Amino acid sequence: MAEDNPIIKVYDALWTLIENNAELATLVSAGNRIKHNSDGCRNPEKDTLSTCDFPEIRIVTTGTAAHLQNTSSSSNINKRFRVEVSTGERSLEEIFELEWNVYIALLDWQTILTDLTWNSKKFVKLARPLTVSNTLTASGSSRGIVGWMGVFEVEVDMWFTTLDMKV
Repeated sequence: MAEDNPIIKVYDALWTLIENNAELATLVSAGNRIKHNSDGCRNPEKDTLSTCDFPEIRIVTTGTAAHLQNTSSSSNINKRFRVEVSTGERSLEEIFELEWNVYIALLDWQTILTDLTWNSKKFVKLARPLTVSNTLTASGSSRGIVGWMGVFEVEVDMWFTTLDMKV
């Protein structure tokens, strides 16, 4: 079941942190928060965009390093995510405002993520930001609208008892 999947728990917790920031919620309307989860929307990406579709924020996965049976009794999964913010604006002011509020939203992320449980055990051992990059783009995630984009790379290290994973 999806609610028992620890990777989905991490993804949902990242969204909770973003959406609990009142200023960020004001800056990015609910319709511009692109969620790739099981909310019933098969393709959350918008096919066509206009200026009212910005700013936009989304969280995507970028990769996994799985170390199954890393020790005699445990396995770990190192999962990477990107929090992507697109402004649709060429002014730096908006990307800096969004970027600042993402920093604030993520302040408690290590605490929130390390409190997550799976099989009645805490499983997140490390949660950390890696890099933030900014680009002025008219392609990729902004899909044809020229504007600044901020990409926050984050890493979450999850550890499990290998025996629990087999059940």
